[in-house]
Amino acid sequence: MKNKFNTTFIKLFKRFFKQKILLMILIFVMLLVIAFQLSPPILIKIGIDKYIMKGNIIGLNFIVLILVCIYSLEFFLSFIETYITQKLSQQIMAELRSDLFKKIEKQNALFFDRHKVGELVSRLTSDISNLEQLFTTGFLDSFLKTVMIIVIVIILIVLNFKLAIVVIAVLPFVLMLFVGFSAIVMPLYRNLRVNTAKLSAFMRENITGMSVIQNFGKENAHQKQFNVVNEELSFNYRKIISYFALFFPAIEIASAVTVALVLLVGGKMILSSILTIGTLVAFIDYIDKLFSPLKELSERYNLFQSASASAERIFDLLEDQDNIVQEGRELFVNPKGHIEFKNVTFSYFQEPVLKTISFSIEPGEKVAFVGATGSGKSTVLKLLMRLYDLNEGEILIDHHKSDEYELGSLRRAFGWITQDPQIFTASVADNISLFNDNITLDEIKMAAKTTKADIFIEQFAEKYDHLLIERGENLSVGEKQLIAITRLVANRAKILLLDEATANIDVLTEKLINQNLEQLMKSMTTIVVAHRLATVKNVDRILVFDKGRIVEEGTHDELLKQKGVYHMLYKYQFKK
Repeated sequence: MKNKFNTTFIKLFKRFFKQKILLMILIFVMLLVIAFQLSPPILIKIGIDKYIMKGNIIGLNFIVLILVCIYSLEFFLSFIETYITQKLSQQIMAELRSDLFKKIEKQNALFFDRHKVGELVSRLTSDISNLEQLFTTGFLDSFLKTVMIIVIVIILIVLNFKLAIVVIAVLPFVLMLFVGFSAIVMPLYRNLRVNTAKLSAFMRENITGMSVIQNFGKENAHQKQFNVVNEELSFNYRKIISYFALFFPAIEIASAVTVALVLLVGGKMILSSILTIGTLVAFIDYIDKLFSPLKELSERYNLFQSASASAERIFDLLEDQDNIVQEGRELFVNPKGHIEFKNVTFSYFQEPVLKTISFSIEPGEKVAFVGATGSGKSTVLKLLMRLYDLNEGEILIDHHKSDEYELGSLRRAFGWITQDPQIFTASVADNISLFNDNITLDEIKMAAKTTKADIFIEQFAEKYDHLLIERGENLSVGEKQLIAITRLVANRAKILLLDEATANIDVLTEKLINQNLEQLMKSMTTIVVAHRLATVKNVDRILVFDKGRIVEEGTHDELLKQKGVYHMLYKYQFKK
Protein backbone atom coordinates (compact mmCIF):
# COMPACT_ATOMS: atom_id res chain seq x y z
CA MET A 1 0.00 0.00 0.00
CA LYS A 2 2.92 2.30 0.81
CA ASN A 3 4.38 1.73 -2.67
CA LYS A 4 1.05 2.68 -4.22
CA PHE A 5 1.01 5.83 -2.06
CA ASN A 6 4.50 6.82 -3.25
CA THR A 7 3.76 5.98 -6.88
CA THR A 8 0.61 8.10 -6.83
CA PHE A 9 2.45 11.16 -5.56
CA ILE A 10 5.22 10.66 -8.11
CA LYS A 11 2.57 10.80 -10.85
CA LEU A 12 1.16 13.98 -9.35
CA PHE A 13 4.55 15.65 -9.09
CA LYS A 14 5.38 14.78 -12.70
CA ARG A 15 2.42 16.95 -13.72
CA PHE A 16 3.59 19.62 -11.32
CA PHE A 17 7.14 19.67 -12.71
CA LYS A 18 5.87 20.26 -16.27
CA GLN A 19 5.41 23.93 -15.30
CA LYS A 20 9.17 24.44 -15.16
CA ILE A 21 9.44 28.24 -15.46
CA LEU A 22 6.79 29.02 -12.85
CA LEU A 23 8.20 26.33 -10.59
CA MET A 24 11.74 27.73 -10.76
CA ILE A 25 10.48 31.24 -9.96
CA LEU A 26 8.42 29.86 -7.09
CA ILE A 27 11.31 27.90 -5.58
CA PHE A 28 13.54 31.01 -5.76
CA VAL A 29 10.89 33.13 -4.02
CA MET A 30 10.32 30.42 -1.38
CA LEU A 31 14.03 30.26 -0.58
CA LEU A 32 14.07 34.02 -0.14
CA VAL A 33 11.09 33.78 2.20
CA ILE A 34 12.91 31.14 4.27
CA ALA A 35 15.99 33.35 4.46
CA PHE A 36 13.98 36.34 5.67
CA GLN A 37 12.00 34.22 8.18
CA LEU A 38 15.15 32.76 9.74
CA SER A 39 17.18 35.99 9.88
CA PRO A 40 15.48 37.75 12.86
CA PRO A 41 16.76 35.43 15.67
CA ILE A 42 20.36 36.01 14.53
CA LEU A 43 19.79 39.79 14.41
CA ILE A 44 18.15 39.67 17.87
CA LYS A 45 21.19 37.73 19.18
CA ILE A 46 23.50 40.40 17.77
CA GLY A 47 21.29 43.14 19.19
CA ILE A 48 21.38 41.62 22.70
CA ASP A 49 25.03 40.55 22.86
CA LYS A 50 26.65 43.36 20.91
CA TYR A 51 24.47 46.40 21.58
CA ILE A 52 22.08 45.96 24.57
CA MET A 53 24.69 44.35 26.83
CA LYS A 54 27.14 47.14 25.91
CA GLY A 55 24.60 50.00 25.96
CA ASN A 56 25.04 50.86 22.26
CA ILE A 57 21.70 52.54 21.32
CA ILE A 58 22.80 53.55 17.80
CA GLY A 59 23.68 49.96 16.91
CA LEU A 60 20.39 48.73 18.43
CA ASN A 61 18.43 51.23 16.29
CA PHE A 62 20.23 49.93 13.22
CA ILE A 63 19.26 46.32 14.09
CA VAL A 64 15.61 47.37 14.57
CA LEU A 65 15.63 49.14 11.15
CA ILE A 66 16.99 46.00 9.47
CA LEU A 67 14.28 43.89 11.16
CA VAL A 68 11.52 46.23 9.86
CA CYS A 69 12.93 45.98 6.32
CA ILE A 70 13.13 42.15 6.57
CA TYR A 71 9.52 41.83 7.77
CA SER A 72 8.31 44.17 4.98
CA LEU A 73 10.16 42.21 2.29
CA GLU A 74 8.89 38.93 3.76
CA PHE A 75 5.30 40.21 3.45
CA PHE A 76 5.81 41.18 -0.21
CA LEU A 77 7.53 37.89 -1.13
CA SER A 78 4.84 35.87 0.68
CA PHE A 79 2.24 37.57 -1.52
CA ILE A 80 4.18 36.62 -4.67
CA GLU A 81 4.63 33.06 -3.37
CA THR A 82 0.87 32.67 -2.73
CA TYR A 83 -0.06 34.10 -6.14
CA ILE A 84 2.30 31.81 -8.08
CA THR A 85 1.25 28.80 -5.99
CA GLN A 86 -2.43 29.40 -6.75
CA LYS A 87 -1.73 29.95 -10.44
CA LEU A 88 0.31 26.73 -10.67
CA SER A 89 -2.34 24.78 -8.82
CA GLN A 90 -5.21 26.02 -11.00
CA GLN A 91 -3.32 25.16 -14.19
CA ILE A 92 -2.59 21.62 -12.98
CA MET A 93 -6.11 21.00 -11.69
CA ALA A 94 -7.69 22.33 -14.90
CA GLU A 95 -5.49 19.96 -16.90
CA LEU A 96 -6.34 17.05 -14.59
CA ARG A 97 -10.10 17.74 -14.80
CA SER A 98 -9.86 17.92 -18.58
CA ASP A 99 -7.93 14.61 -18.76
CA LEU A 100 -10.47 12.94 -16.47
CA PHE A 101 -13.42 14.13 -18.54
CA LYS A 102 -11.76 13.01 -21.78
CA LYS A 103 -11.09 9.62 -20.21
CA ILE A 104 -14.72 9.25 -19.13
CA GLU A 105 -15.89 10.20 -22.64
CA LYS A 106 -13.80 7.37 -24.11
CA GLN A 107 -15.27 4.67 -21.88
CA ASN A 108 -17.69 2.10 -23.22
CA ALA A 109 -21.14 1.56 -21.76
CA LEU A 110 -19.91 -1.28 -19.54
CA PHE A 111 -17.87 1.27 -17.59
CA PHE A 112 -21.01 3.30 -16.85
CA ASP A 113 -22.86 0.12 -15.88
CA ARG A 114 -20.20 -0.51 -13.22
CA HIS A 115 -19.76 3.04 -11.91
CA LYS A 116 -22.48 5.16 -10.37
CA VAL A 117 -22.89 8.72 -11.63
CA GLY A 118 -22.37 10.14 -8.14
CA GLU A 119 -19.06 8.29 -7.83
CA LEU A 120 -17.75 9.75 -11.11
CA VAL A 121 -18.97 13.24 -10.23
CA SER A 122 -17.15 12.90 -6.89
CA ARG A 123 -13.87 12.21 -8.71
CA LEU A 124 -14.28 15.27 -10.91
CA THR A 125 -15.27 17.56 -8.04
CA SER A 126 -14.42 16.64 -4.44
CA ASP A 127 -11.36 14.52 -5.33
CA ILE A 128 -9.96 17.28 -7.55
CA SER A 129 -10.75 19.81 -4.81
CA ASN A 130 -8.70 17.75 -2.34
CA LEU A 131 -5.73 17.74 -4.71
CA GLU A 132 -6.12 21.48 -5.24
CA GLN A 133 -5.85 22.02 -1.48
CA LEU A 134 -2.82 19.73 -1.43
CA PHE A 135 -0.98 21.90 -3.95
CA THR A 136 -2.04 25.29 -2.59
CA THR A 137 -1.80 24.78 1.18
CA GLY A 138 -0.19 21.37 1.48
CA PHE A 139 2.63 20.33 -0.79
CA LEU A 140 4.38 23.62 -1.50
CA ASP A 141 4.02 24.99 2.01
CA SER A 142 5.13 21.64 3.42
CA PHE A 143 8.18 21.77 1.17
CA LEU A 144 8.93 25.24 2.56
CA LYS A 145 8.51 24.03 6.14
CA THR A 146 10.70 20.96 5.54
CA VAL A 147 13.53 23.07 4.11
CA MET A 148 13.10 25.43 7.04
CA ILE A 149 13.46 22.59 9.55
CA ILE A 150 16.69 21.41 7.90
CA VAL A 151 18.14 24.94 7.82
CA ILE A 152 17.18 25.55 11.48
CA VAL A 153 18.95 22.36 12.59
CA ILE A 154 22.10 23.50 10.72
CA ILE A 155 21.89 26.96 12.33
CA LEU A 156 21.49 25.43 15.80
CA ILE A 157 24.59 23.28 15.26
CA VAL A 158 26.58 26.33 14.15
CA LEU A 159 25.35 28.45 17.10
CA ASN A 160 26.17 25.87 19.77
CA PHE A 161 26.78 22.20 19.16
CA LYS A 162 26.07 21.09 22.75
CA LEU A 163 22.64 22.76 22.85
CA ALA A 164 21.92 21.51 19.33
CA ILE A 165 22.42 17.90 20.51
CA VAL A 166 19.72 18.48 23.15
CA VAL A 167 17.25 19.56 20.42
CA ILE A 168 18.25 16.85 17.96
CA ALA A 169 17.84 14.16 20.63
CA VAL A 170 14.09 14.92 20.78
CA LEU A 171 13.51 14.75 17.00
CA PRO A 172 13.62 10.91 16.63
CA PHE A 173 10.67 10.63 19.04
CA VAL A 174 8.74 13.14 16.92
CA LEU A 175 9.59 11.15 13.77
CA MET A 176 8.32 7.95 15.43
CA LEU A 177 5.04 9.74 16.20
CA PHE A 178 4.70 10.69 12.51
CA VAL A 179 5.38 7.18 11.24
CA GLY A 180 2.98 5.52 13.70
CA PHE A 181 0.31 8.11 13.01
CA SER A 182 0.67 7.58 9.26
CA ALA A 183 0.26 3.82 9.50
CA ILE A 184 -2.98 4.21 11.46
CA VAL A 185 -4.62 7.12 9.65
CA MET A 186 -3.89 6.39 5.97
CA PRO A 187 -6.32 3.42 5.66
CA LEU A 188 -8.98 5.47 7.47
CA TYR A 189 -8.68 8.27 4.91
CA ARG A 190 -8.93 5.80 2.07
CA ASN A 191 -12.16 4.46 3.57
CA LEU A 192 -13.35 8.02 4.06
CA ARG A 193 -13.08 8.77 0.33
CA VAL A 194 -15.03 5.59 -0.47
CA ASN A 195 -17.71 6.54 2.07
CA THR A 196 -17.94 10.07 0.66
CA ALA A 197 -18.38 8.78 -2.90
CA LYS A 198 -20.98 6.28 -1.67
CA LEU A 199 -22.95 9.04 0.06
CA SER A 200 -22.72 11.27 -3.03
CA ALA A 201 -24.02 8.48 -5.28
CA PHE A 202 -26.85 7.70 -2.82
CA MET A 203 -27.90 11.36 -2.64
CA ARG A 204 -27.87 11.84 -6.40
CA GLU A 205 -29.86 8.66 -7.05
CA ASN A 206 -32.47 9.40 -4.38
CA ILE A 207 -32.90 13.09 -5.22
CA THR A 208 -33.37 12.16 -8.89
CA GLY A 209 -35.96 9.54 -7.94
CA MET A 210 -37.63 11.52 -5.14
CA SER A 211 -40.98 11.67 -6.92
CA VAL A 212 -41.09 7.85 -7.01
CA ILE A 213 -40.08 7.61 -3.33
CA GLN A 214 -42.81 10.09 -2.34
CA ASN A 215 -45.38 8.45 -4.59
CA PHE A 216 -44.94 5.10 -2.83
CA GLY A 217 -44.60 6.68 0.62
CA LYS A 218 -41.12 5.22 1.16
CA GLU A 219 -39.50 8.29 2.73
CA ASN A 220 -38.89 6.55 6.06
CA ALA A 221 -37.34 3.47 4.42
CA HIS A 222 -34.96 5.60 2.36
CA GLN A 223 -34.19 7.75 5.42
CA LYS A 224 -33.03 4.57 7.19
CA GLN A 225 -30.80 3.70 4.22
CA PHE A 226 -29.40 7.23 4.25
CA ASN A 227 -28.73 7.02 7.99
CA VAL A 228 -26.66 3.85 7.47
CA VAL A 229 -24.51 5.44 4.74
CA ASN A 230 -24.25 8.69 6.68
CA GLU A 231 -23.20 6.89 9.88
CA GLU A 232 -20.44 5.01 8.03
CA LEU A 233 -18.98 8.35 6.90
CA SER A 234 -19.41 9.95 10.32
CA PHE A 235 -17.85 6.96 12.11
CA ASN A 236 -14.70 7.21 9.95
CA TYR A 237 -14.44 10.95 10.65
CA ARG A 238 -14.75 10.37 14.40
CA LYS A 239 -11.98 7.76 14.36
CA ILE A 240 -9.64 10.10 12.49
CA ILE A 241 -10.41 13.01 14.82
CA SER A 242 -9.69 10.86 17.87
CA TYR A 243 -6.21 10.04 16.56
CA PHE A 244 -5.52 13.70 15.82
CA ALA A 245 -6.68 14.57 19.34
CA LEU A 246 -3.83 12.40 20.64
CA PHE A 247 -1.25 13.41 18.05
CA PHE A 248 -1.37 17.22 18.38
CA PRO A 249 -0.81 17.33 22.17
CA ALA A 250 2.09 14.90 21.74
CA ILE A 251 3.84 17.41 19.45
CA GLU A 252 3.13 20.22 21.92
CA ILE A 253 4.64 18.20 24.77
CA ALA A 254 7.75 17.45 22.69
CA SER A 255 8.17 21.19 22.04
CA ALA A 256 7.73 22.11 25.71
CA VAL A 257 10.20 19.44 26.88
CA THR A 258 12.79 20.66 24.35
CA VAL A 259 12.49 24.30 25.52
CA ALA A 260 12.78 23.22 29.17
CA LEU A 261 15.91 21.15 28.48
CA VAL A 262 17.51 23.99 26.49
CA LEU A 263 16.75 26.46 29.31
CA LEU A 264 18.25 24.09 31.86
CA VAL A 265 21.44 23.33 29.91
CA GLY A 266 21.75 26.83 28.45
CA GLY A 267 21.19 28.52 31.81
CA LYS A 268 24.04 26.50 33.35
CA MET A 269 26.28 27.41 30.41
CA ILE A 270 25.50 31.13 30.85
CA LEU A 271 26.31 30.88 34.55
CA SER A 272 29.58 29.22 33.54
CA SER A 273 30.24 32.07 31.04
CA ILE A 274 30.46 29.70 28.08
CA LEU A 275 27.20 30.88 26.43
CA THR A 276 25.79 34.37 25.85
CA ILE A 277 22.26 35.43 26.70
CA GLY A 278 21.67 36.40 23.07
CA THR A 279 22.59 32.91 21.89
CA LEU A 280 20.13 31.31 24.35
CA VAL A 281 17.35 33.69 23.26
CA ALA A 282 18.09 32.86 19.61
CA PHE A 283 18.06 29.16 20.44
CA ILE A 284 14.62 29.34 22.09
CA ASP A 285 13.30 31.39 19.15
CA TYR A 286 14.64 28.80 16.70
CA ILE A 287 13.08 25.96 18.74
CA ASP A 288 9.72 27.69 18.34
CA LYS A 289 10.40 28.07 14.62
CA LEU A 290 11.40 24.38 14.50
CA PHE A 291 8.32 22.99 16.21
CA SER A 292 5.85 25.43 14.63
CA PRO A 293 6.37 23.90 11.15
CA LEU A 294 6.31 20.42 12.74
CA LYS A 295 2.89 21.25 14.24
CA GLU A 296 1.70 22.74 10.95
CA LEU A 297 2.89 19.65 9.08
CA SER A 298 0.97 17.47 11.52
CA GLU A 299 -2.15 19.63 11.06
CA ARG A 300 -1.80 19.27 7.30
CA TYR A 301 -1.20 15.56 7.54
CA ASN A 302 -4.93 14.92 7.26
CA LEU A 303 -4.85 16.85 3.98
CA PHE A 304 -2.03 14.65 2.68
CA GLN A 305 -3.91 11.50 3.62
CA SER A 306 -7.19 12.70 2.10
CA ALA A 307 -5.42 13.95 -1.04
CA SER A 308 -3.47 10.72 -1.47
CA ALA A 309 -6.71 8.71 -1.31
CA SER A 310 -8.26 11.09 -3.87
CA ALA A 311 -5.17 10.86 -6.08
CA GLU A 312 -5.34 7.06 -6.05
CA ARG A 313 -8.98 7.17 -7.18
CA ILE A 314 -8.22 9.71 -9.91
CA PHE A 315 -5.21 7.86 -11.32
CA ASP A 316 -7.02 4.52 -11.11
CA LEU A 317 -9.55 6.04 -13.50
CA LEU A 318 -6.97 7.76 -15.71
CA GLU A 319 -4.99 4.52 -16.13
CA ASP A 320 -7.98 2.18 -16.50
CA GLN A 321 -7.72 0.63 -19.97
CA ASP A 322 -10.25 -2.20 -19.49
CA ASN A 323 -13.26 -0.25 -20.74
CA ILE A 324 -11.67 1.96 -23.41
CA VAL A 325 -13.22 1.58 -26.83
CA GLN A 326 -10.39 0.89 -29.29
CA GLU A 327 -10.85 2.98 -32.42
CA GLY A 328 -10.10 2.12 -36.01
CA ARG A 329 -8.44 4.56 -38.39
CA GLU A 330 -10.82 4.50 -41.35
CA LEU A 331 -13.20 7.44 -41.61
CA PHE A 332 -16.82 6.44 -42.21
CA VAL A 333 -17.79 8.80 -45.03
CA ASN A 334 -20.85 8.76 -47.29
CA PRO A 335 -22.57 5.89 -45.43
CA LYS A 336 -24.93 3.81 -47.56
CA GLY A 337 -26.62 2.02 -44.66
CA HIS A 338 -25.81 -1.65 -45.28
CA ILE A 339 -25.67 -3.59 -41.97
CA GLU A 340 -24.67 -7.19 -41.35
CA PHE A 341 -24.28 -9.23 -38.16
CA LYS A 342 -22.26 -12.46 -38.45
CA ASN A 343 -22.55 -14.96 -35.59
CA VAL A 344 -22.56 -12.25 -32.95
CA THR A 345 -22.47 -13.31 -29.30
CA PHE A 346 -22.49 -10.78 -26.48
CA SER A 347 -22.89 -10.74 -22.70
CA TYR A 348 -22.93 -7.82 -20.30
CA PHE A 349 -21.50 -9.91 -17.49
CA GLN A 350 -21.70 -13.73 -17.70
CA GLU A 351 -24.97 -14.94 -19.23
CA PRO A 352 -25.06 -14.21 -23.02
CA VAL A 353 -27.70 -11.67 -24.06
CA LEU A 354 -27.18 -12.39 -27.77
CA LYS A 355 -26.34 -15.90 -28.95
CA THR A 356 -24.69 -16.30 -32.38
CA ILE A 357 -27.19 -14.07 -34.18
CA SER A 358 -26.82 -13.29 -37.88
CA PHE A 359 -28.83 -10.99 -40.15
CA SER A 360 -28.32 -8.34 -42.83
CA ILE A 361 -30.14 -5.12 -43.69
CA GLU A 362 -29.97 -3.51 -47.11
CA PRO A 363 -29.51 0.25 -47.63
CA GLY A 364 -32.82 2.08 -47.24
CA GLU A 365 -34.57 -0.97 -45.77
CA LYS A 366 -36.92 -0.57 -42.80
CA VAL A 367 -36.55 -3.44 -40.30
CA ALA A 368 -38.25 -3.94 -36.94
CA PHE A 369 -37.00 -5.89 -33.94
CA VAL A 370 -39.72 -7.35 -31.73
CA GLY A 371 -39.73 -9.72 -28.79
CA ALA A 372 -40.13 -9.93 -25.07
CA THR A 373 -38.28 -7.61 -22.68
CA GLY A 374 -34.67 -8.78 -22.25
CA SER A 375 -34.55 -10.70 -25.53
CA GLY A 376 -31.63 -8.58 -26.84
CA LYS A 377 -33.32 -6.10 -29.20
CA SER A 378 -31.90 -2.87 -27.75
CA THR A 379 -28.51 -4.55 -27.23
CA VAL A 380 -28.16 -4.85 -31.01
CA LEU A 381 -28.46 -1.06 -31.33
CA LYS A 382 -25.81 -0.53 -28.63
CA LEU A 383 -23.44 -2.89 -30.45
CA LEU A 384 -24.03 -1.06 -33.72
CA MET A 385 -22.99 2.19 -32.01
CA ARG A 386 -20.01 0.37 -30.46
CA LEU A 387 -21.10 1.31 -26.96
CA TYR A 388 -19.99 -2.23 -26.14
CA ASP A 389 -17.49 -4.53 -27.82
CA LEU A 390 -18.43 -8.00 -29.02
CA ASN A 391 -17.52 -11.27 -27.34
CA GLU A 392 -17.65 -13.18 -30.61
CA GLY A 393 -18.56 -12.59 -34.26
CA GLU A 394 -18.43 -9.58 -36.57
CA ILE A 395 -20.51 -6.53 -37.35
CA LEU A 396 -20.15 -5.16 -40.88
CA ILE A 397 -21.35 -1.70 -41.86
CA ASP A 398 -21.13 -0.92 -45.56
CA HIS A 399 -19.12 -4.20 -45.87
CA HIS A 400 -16.38 -3.10 -43.43
CA LYS A 401 -15.91 -4.26 -39.86
CA SER A 402 -17.35 -1.67 -37.51
CA ASP A 403 -14.20 -1.66 -35.35
CA GLU A 404 -12.14 -0.56 -38.37
CA TYR A 405 -13.92 2.82 -38.44
CA GLU A 406 -12.87 5.88 -36.50
CA LEU A 407 -15.35 5.98 -33.64
CA GLY A 408 -16.62 9.54 -34.03
CA SER A 409 -17.32 9.20 -37.75
CA LEU A 410 -19.07 5.86 -37.16
CA ARG A 411 -21.40 7.16 -34.48
CA ARG A 412 -22.22 10.33 -36.42
CA ALA A 413 -23.77 8.14 -39.09
CA PHE A 414 -26.46 6.96 -36.66
CA GLY A 415 -29.51 8.80 -35.38
CA TRP A 416 -30.62 7.02 -32.20
CA ILE A 417 -33.92 7.98 -30.58
CA THR A 418 -34.95 6.35 -27.31
CA GLN A 419 -38.17 6.64 -25.33
CA ASP A 420 -36.40 9.08 -22.96
CA PRO A 421 -34.10 11.29 -25.05
CA GLN A 422 -31.31 13.19 -23.31
CA ILE A 423 -31.89 16.93 -22.98
CA PHE A 424 -29.01 19.10 -21.74
CA THR A 425 -29.10 22.28 -19.67
CA ALA A 426 -28.60 24.55 -22.66
CA SER A 427 -30.55 26.48 -25.29
CA VAL A 428 -32.94 24.81 -27.73
CA ALA A 429 -30.45 25.52 -30.53
CA ASP A 430 -27.56 23.90 -28.65
CA ASN A 431 -29.69 20.87 -27.82
CA ILE A 432 -30.50 20.41 -31.50
CA SER A 433 -26.96 20.98 -32.78
CA LEU A 434 -25.38 19.20 -29.79
CA PHE A 435 -22.91 22.10 -29.52
CA ASN A 436 -21.67 21.56 -33.08
CA ASP A 437 -20.44 24.98 -34.25
CA ASN A 438 -20.50 23.79 -37.86
CA ILE A 439 -24.31 23.67 -37.80
CA THR A 440 -25.68 27.17 -38.39
CA LEU A 441 -28.82 28.63 -36.84
CA ASP A 442 -30.49 28.62 -40.28
CA GLU A 443 -29.80 24.87 -40.58
CA ILE A 444 -31.23 24.33 -37.09
CA LYS A 445 -34.37 26.24 -38.01
CA MET A 446 -34.69 24.30 -41.27
CA ALA A 447 -34.40 21.01 -39.39
CA ALA A 448 -37.05 22.14 -36.88
CA LYS A 449 -39.36 23.14 -39.72
CA THR A 450 -38.87 19.72 -41.34
CA THR A 451 -39.91 17.92 -38.14
CA LYS A 452 -42.58 20.53 -37.21
CA ALA A 453 -40.76 21.15 -33.94
CA ASP A 454 -40.77 24.84 -34.89
CA ILE A 455 -44.46 24.96 -33.94
CA PHE A 456 -43.73 24.81 -30.19
CA ILE A 457 -40.23 26.34 -30.34
CA GLU A 458 -41.57 29.56 -31.85
CA GLN A 459 -43.94 29.90 -28.90
CA PHE A 460 -41.02 30.44 -26.50
CA ALA A 461 -40.21 34.10 -25.86
CA GLU A 462 -36.53 33.48 -26.62
CA LYS A 463 -37.38 30.96 -29.36
CA TYR A 464 -34.18 29.01 -30.20
CA ASP A 465 -32.30 30.72 -27.36
CA HIS A 466 -34.83 29.40 -24.83
CA LEU A 467 -33.01 27.62 -22.00
CA LEU A 468 -33.93 23.98 -21.43
CA ILE A 469 -33.27 22.63 -17.95
CA GLU A 470 -31.73 19.31 -16.89
CA ARG A 471 -33.40 16.27 -18.51
CA GLY A 472 -35.84 18.61 -20.29
CA GLU A 473 -38.10 19.03 -17.26
CA ASN A 474 -39.64 22.15 -18.84
CA LEU A 475 -40.71 20.18 -21.94
CA SER A 476 -43.44 17.62 -22.47
CA VAL A 477 -42.45 14.06 -23.43
CA GLY A 478 -43.59 14.69 -27.00
CA GLU A 479 -41.61 17.93 -27.25
CA LYS A 480 -38.47 16.13 -26.07
CA GLN A 481 -38.96 13.52 -28.79
CA LEU A 482 -39.41 16.25 -31.41
CA ILE A 483 -36.16 17.87 -30.23
CA ALA A 484 -34.44 14.47 -30.55
CA ILE A 485 -35.77 13.93 -34.09
CA THR A 486 -34.78 17.46 -35.08
CA ARG A 487 -31.33 16.77 -33.65
CA LEU A 488 -30.68 13.84 -35.97
CA VAL A 489 -32.00 15.80 -38.97
CA ALA A 490 -29.68 18.73 -38.20
CA ASN A 491 -26.74 16.38 -37.70
CA ARG A 492 -27.52 14.57 -41.00
CA ALA A 493 -27.70 11.03 -39.62
CA LYS A 494 -27.94 8.32 -42.31
CA ILE A 495 -29.03 5.30 -40.28
CA LEU A 496 -32.09 5.68 -38.07
CA LEU A 497 -32.39 3.71 -34.82
CA LEU A 498 -35.75 3.95 -33.04
CA ASP A 499 -35.80 2.33 -29.61
CA GLU A 500 -39.40 2.53 -28.32
CA ALA A 501 -39.36 6.14 -29.51
CA THR A 502 -43.14 6.70 -29.12
CA ALA A 503 -43.80 4.45 -26.14
CA ASN A 504 -44.53 7.19 -23.60
CA ILE A 505 -46.43 9.83 -25.56
CA ASP A 506 -50.06 10.62 -26.23
CA VAL A 507 -51.88 9.54 -29.38
CA LEU A 508 -51.96 12.95 -31.07
CA THR A 509 -48.27 13.64 -30.50
CA GLU A 510 -47.44 10.08 -31.59
CA LYS A 511 -49.28 10.67 -34.85
CA LEU A 512 -47.27 13.87 -35.51
CA ILE A 513 -43.97 12.15 -34.64
CA ASN A 514 -44.78 9.11 -36.79
CA GLN A 515 -45.49 11.40 -39.76
CA ASN A 516 -42.03 12.96 -39.28
CA LEU A 517 -40.40 9.57 -38.93
CA GLU A 518 -42.08 8.20 -42.05
CA GLN A 519 -40.62 11.07 -44.06
CA LEU A 520 -37.16 10.39 -42.64
CA MET A 521 -37.40 6.63 -43.25
CA LYS A 522 -37.83 7.16 -46.98
CA SER A 523 -34.17 8.12 -47.33
CA MET A 524 -32.58 6.20 -44.44
CA THR A 525 -31.84 2.66 -43.36
CA THR A 526 -34.09 2.21 -40.33
CA ILE A 527 -34.19 -0.19 -37.39
CA VAL A 528 -37.26 0.01 -35.17
CA VAL A 529 -37.31 -1.64 -31.74
CA ALA A 530 -40.89 -1.94 -30.54
CA HIS A 531 -43.08 -3.74 -28.07
CA ARG A 532 -46.33 -2.42 -29.55
CA LEU A 533 -46.71 -4.48 -32.69
CA ALA A 534 -49.22 -2.07 -34.20
CA THR A 535 -46.32 0.35 -34.81
CA VAL A 536 -44.35 -2.07 -37.02
CA LYS A 537 -46.97 -3.32 -39.46
CA ASN A 538 -45.66 -1.28 -42.36
CA VAL A 539 -41.91 -2.03 -42.15
CA ASP A 540 -40.22 -4.06 -44.87
CA ARG A 541 -39.19 -6.86 -42.53
CA ILE A 542 -39.57 -7.96 -38.92
CA LEU A 543 -37.00 -9.94 -36.89
CA VAL A 544 -38.43 -11.73 -33.85
CA PHE A 545 -36.06 -12.08 -30.88
CA ASP A 546 -36.47 -14.69 -28.16
CA LYS A 547 -33.91 -15.29 -25.38
CA GLY A 548 -31.04 -13.77 -27.35
CA ARG A 549 -31.76 -15.50 -30.67
CA ILE A 550 -33.60 -14.55 -33.86
CA VAL A 551 -36.35 -17.13 -34.07
CA GLU A 552 -38.54 -15.72 -36.88
CA GLU A 553 -38.21 -13.35 -39.83
CA GLY A 554 -40.65 -11.93 -42.35
CA THR A 555 -43.29 -9.27 -42.98
CA HIS A 556 -46.19 -8.69 -40.61
CA ASP A 557 -48.59 -10.81 -42.67
CA GLU A 558 -46.05 -13.59 -43.24
CA LEU A 559 -45.30 -13.89 -39.54
CA LEU A 560 -48.98 -14.03 -38.61
CA LYS A 561 -49.43 -16.93 -41.03
CA GLN A 562 -46.55 -18.83 -39.38
CA LYS A 563 -48.49 -18.83 -36.10
CA GLY A 564 -45.25 -18.74 -34.10
CA VAL A 565 -43.85 -16.37 -31.47
CA TYR A 566 -44.91 -13.22 -33.37
CA HIS A 567 -48.43 -14.55 -33.81
CA MET A 568 -48.61 -15.29 -30.07
CA LEU A 569 -47.37 -11.78 -29.13
CA TYR A 570 -49.80 -10.17 -31.58
CA LYS A 571 -52.80 -12.12 -30.28
CA TYR A 572 -51.85 -11.35 -26.67
CA GLN A 573 -51.54 -7.59 -27.29
CA PHE A 574 -54.77 -7.22 -29.22
CA LYS A 575 -56.65 -9.47 -26.83
CA LYS A 576 -55.64 -7.06 -24.07
